[in-house]
Formats: sequence, structure tokens, C-alpha cells
Amino acid sequence: MFNAHAQARERQRKLLLELMEGHQRFLSGNPRPKRYSLLGSLDLVGKDVATVLSCSDSRVAPELVFDQSFGDLFVVRSAGHCLDEAILGSLEFAVTQVNSPLLLVMGHEDCRAVDAALQKKSFDTPNLKEVIELLAADLGPGPYMDLNEAVKAHIHNTAGSIAQKSPILGKMIVSGELMLAKVFISVSSGEISILD
Repeated sequence: MFNAHAQARERQRKLLLELMEGHQRFLSGNPRPKRYSLLGSLDLVGKDVATVLSCSDSRVAPELVFDQSFGDLFVVRSAGHCLDEAILGSLEFAVTQVNSPLLLVMGHEDCRAVDAALQKKSFDTPNLKEVIELLAADLGPGPYMDLNEAVKAHIHNTAGSIAQKSPILGKMIVSGELMLAKVFISVSSGEISILD
């Protein structure tokens, strides 16, 4: 059992290191050549793939900011990385069916969806209204010094909600089978920081 945990931790550590190395390539403007052919990259079985839950904002596309290509990531995106049943189910699929050992919750600087939730903005469409209400409920009453402090709190709250709302993912996090990392990216600088 101990050996299995040690192997899982090593896989997770290696995968996170690869992502951060890719991020350094992104920041330096020297990304590696991408595989544009889908042949050979459709089957993820047997390959360690990180899962990233992030905002839908195109300025923070995980494949770009981590300098990854086809088949390197399992990405789940929604406005403000809003967590609902479909998103949770997608994360469960990534972890249990694709065997992803690493899950990143990634929020970003000046997130407009989080700002809308903080401002308690009202929208006519019921779908968008639900997203903003979910974000507002996750953020709680605050107070927050600024928007980016609220985004970071939302990242922490989302990570906690994943473990709480998905019994299978919560169990895997506790057992060490799944590493959950919290990440904040600055849109202005492109820099990524891993939150405690």
C-alpha cells in the first residue's frame, strides 16, 4: 500500500513539474513545437494526464499557458470556473476514467464572472443568472480587499467544494490517489502562482 502511495505521489510531482516547465517555456516565448496531427494522440490510456478546471476566458487557456499539445491535458472550463453537477461529473470522468492523478483549479486575475458575482449583477437569462448565483454563493459575504483577493478565495472554495460535493474525488484526495493544486494566473504578466 505504501509503495502505491509513493508511486502516486511521484507521478503527481512529475506531472506538476512538467506543467511548470511548460509554463516557463510559455513565459519565455519559446514554446515547444506542437503536434498538430491527431493520429496517435487520441488514446490517453496509460499516459499521465493532468486535469485543469479553469475559467473559459481565452486569455488563460491551459493548453497555451502550460505549453501543452493534443492529449496532454484534460480541460474542463466554465465562466469563473463555476462548479455545477456537469462540471463535477466531468472532473470525475477525468479522474476515474482517464486516470488523471493531478487536478488543478485555476483562477485568474480580474475575472469578470467573479466580479459580476461580487457586484451581485442581475441578468435576464436564467442560465447566466444561475452561474452568477453559484459564484456568489461560493464567494460568501466577504469582505474582500479587491477582486483578485476574491478570485483567490474562490479558488480555495472551489477546491474545498470539489472534495465535499464529490465523495469519490474527496476520498481520492484524502487517500493521496489524487493531488489537488490551487493555481492563480496573472493575465497582465502571465505568471502562475501555486496557492497554499
